[in-house]
Amino acid sequence: MLRVKKVYVDYSEYELIDNDAPVFSWSASSELNNSEQTGWELRVFHKKSGREVWNASMLSREQKAVYAGEPLEAGESYCASVRIKDNHGRLSNWSEPKEFVSGSMQWQAGWIAVKEDKVRVPAQFYTCFENKGDIAGCVIFVCGVGEHRVSVNGAPLIGGELAPSYTNFAKLCCYEVLRADSLLREGENTVAVTVADGWRRMDSQFIFDHIRREIEFFGIPQLSASIKLSMKDGSVKWIHTDKASWKARRTPIVEANLYDGYVYDERLEGRNEPLSVIEAPPLGAMRADAAEPITMHEVYKPVSIFWPKPGLAVVDFGQNIAGVCRLRLPCQMNEGQKVVIEHAEMLDEDGTLYMAPLRGVKARDEFISSGRKYNNEYFVPAFTYHGFRYAQISGYEDITLEDIEAVALYSDMASGSFFECGSPMLNRIHKNCVQTEKSNTHSIFTDCPQRNERMAWINDLTPRFEALPYNFNVSRLFTKTVRDIINDQQDGMIAYTNPYIYSARPADPVCSSFLIAGMESLKFAGNDGILREGYEHFKAWEDYLLGRSEDYILNYTLNGDWASPAYACIDEERCYSAVTPGELLSTGYSYYNCLLLADFAQRLGRTQESEKYSETALKVREAFLNKWFDAQTGIVATGSDACQAFALWLDILPEESRSKAARVMKEQLEANNYRFTTGSICTRYMVEMLTRYGYADQAYTLMTLDRYPSYGYSIQNEGTTIWERFELKKNPTMNSHSHPMYASVDKWLYGYICGVSVLEPGCSEIKIKPYFPAGLLSAQCRINTIKGDIGVRWVRKYGAFHIYLNIPFGVGAQLELPTAYSDSGADIEYGEMSRLGSGCYCFTVNKKEE
Repeated sequence: MLRVKKVYVDYSEYELIDNDAPVFSWSASSELNNSEQTGWELRVFHKKSGREVWNASMLSREQKAVYAGEPLEAGESYCASVRIKDNHGRLSNWSEPKEFVSGSMQWQAGWIAVKEDKVRVPAQFYTCFENKGDIAGCVIFVCGVGEHRVSVNGAPLIGGELAPSYTNFAKLCCYEVLRADSLLREGENTVAVTVADGWRRMDSQFIFDHIRREIEFFGIPQLSASIKLSMKDGSVKWIHTDKASWKARRTPIVEANLYDGYVYDERLEGRNEPLSVIEAPPLGAMRADAAEPITMHEVYKPVSIFWPKPGLAVVDFGQNIAGVCRLRLPCQMNEGQKVVIEHAEMLDEDGTLYMAPLRGVKARDEFISSGRKYNNEYFVPAFTYHGFRYAQISGYEDITLEDIEAVALYSDMASGSFFECGSPMLNRIHKNCVQTEKSNTHSIFTDCPQRNERMAWINDLTPRFEALPYNFNVSRLFTKTVRDIINDQQDGMIAYTNPYIYSARPADPVCSSFLIAGMESLKFAGNDGILREGYEHFKAWEDYLLGRSEDYILNYTLNGDWASPAYACIDEERCYSAVTPGELLSTGYSYYNCLLLADFAQRLGRTQESEKYSETALKVREAFLNKWFDAQTGIVATGSDACQAFALWLDILPEESRSKAARVMKEQLEANNYRFTTGSICTRYMVEMLTRYGYADQAYTLMTLDRYPSYGYSIQNEGTTIWERFELKKNPTMNSHSHPMYASVDKWLYGYICGVSVLEPGCSEIKIKPYFPAGLLSAQCRINTIKGDIGVRWVRKYGAFHIYLNIPFGVGAQLELPTAYSDSGADIEYGEMSRLGSGCYCFTVNKKEE
């Protein structure tokens, strides 16, 4: 049966859109192999009235349509439904309606703040309006910077956690769009917005110690909001923030800090100390918050509880997460009695929390009782999150395992992907990679969730951004990242952290993540809008780098291949590579940028610019090879693991020299007993290039080691997420145990062990070329894409490889499999490439005959 399975709006399942011409795309299924679409029909209608606002059709294989109907009204809900025709002459039924909300509007509201502003102490703004039974609907457009929470008549209006999305508020502010119809009542209604410091005023010791300039988007918390009242007679009334019609008051929240935590004093409920509302200066442009919101996800029950000291309980949740604890309050508490929850990733030798790696962060949430009985009531902190595995509770003498749980918070990026194989070690590494990325996605892609930093270092993102789309739908978050970088771009230079707080502008030239975000969003989601929006800025960054080059060699570097094992760094605390020149990476990424720009320009119809960057890439390549490559020996620069792997990954070496360069890397790795010297950038490249050039067994050995240095070493030491360093250190400086820069190796599992790579936009064309290390008997993956699930499974048994494939409707696959193999696995020979259409397939590859 032919059917449309899922409809996406602007490449996401999230319903809020931020523009007037959303893009609809869809996945479909068919029981017939080699099925593809030949035409589509799409209709869009107003959800409440059912009135059709657009109906269009087209003969096209592309599973995508750009809205071109009536203007969409801000705050209104619409539905889109699709039906398609396939190459077998069949017409599907209409899809289930996909609801979406139009968020695009001309912003009218002013900014307000409170005169009696206090650091870390939230203020609650509120306004009232009368409902005489004539209100048909209520939508609230709200932006409280740093963070806001909305209630209507005392009932919370559920939106995102830690909302709005973190941006450079001086350039761009994002507003939530929240429907409040069900919370209205006849008579007086009160809309209240509590605004906390959040990212607007981080108040972190790290900021005080390291930043020597004024951060343009720091300042006092502010609110801008509009309430849209749709009347039963068809008219619309608006209530905007201003100092005349809005009031403010204190709340029982006496402290809220993104890093340090949350304190709620129940004794202050109902006191409502009034505050003076003042006009606040305008901030950046307003845009609907279309990036997926941060929401609550997995709930973790404790695996153990123990008391290292009288009155002090320590709970182990068995998993390092980013989030908060949900605590069931004791049945009876005295007035002023406190329950305190502290959080950390590690324990000290005495069984209490080891807090030093948090670098001054308290990570402490506190509830102060008014002195009453509690009937199954819970304390859940707000306006904060922590990175932790362990929680330490004081003030709760008889706490049990049933009284507390940990709740993960991260951006609601959909994922139906998974990987599993016959190696428990690789399965655990995969799980740790996925968990680490979840813990570091909070509207920005952070470096860590626990200490006084939590910044989007875009050097780390360069290898990560090619791995993330295998596990998550990150197209909208990639678009937001590109906008964040653009907002802080100056004279072509991009900043090292975005939004720009710490380190340098210009960033390290390894920050090709700026362009890679565009490339991967195009490949996995079909998002060509990100290219049109970002292209001139991508160009400006590469043109800046070329301007800093001498004869096409880029002689500046910052971090380079960062945080290798300690023996490969210049010293243990300064993690710059002692073996890999940073300038080699800088120049190599300049070459890579030119290749991407040539491709982008070609797709955008800018033929001359495409030719220009193609020619420039050739000149950079020539300079790179002349400076660093010895064709006779196959050695690149110093010959370090990173030098060899990076040059191979770039495909910058002469084709006839690549096998020799790979052999140098393999032999060096074996000679050093797998004590590799790569860092956060090139470790993934090394594993991939070993595999690509015939050394899958060596890559497998490297990835399944459990001694230092290895991924398995952290697992042997109870690691449930990826560490910042390969060392187990008791050190307060660089000692994050949830640090995703090394999680990029997950791409090797999907892209090499299962062999899936995306060749054309929107996953319309993929390649499947699995690799088979001798020590591995099976592997399988499911990659959830905008076209549907790509499935690969292979098993080595009964003297043959058995390979099972699922290719989604409308997707073509280039398949490359061995013609035969030996028992050792070392001399697998790949045969001719085949092309498959959609459907399910099974292949068998037999052993070589002796």
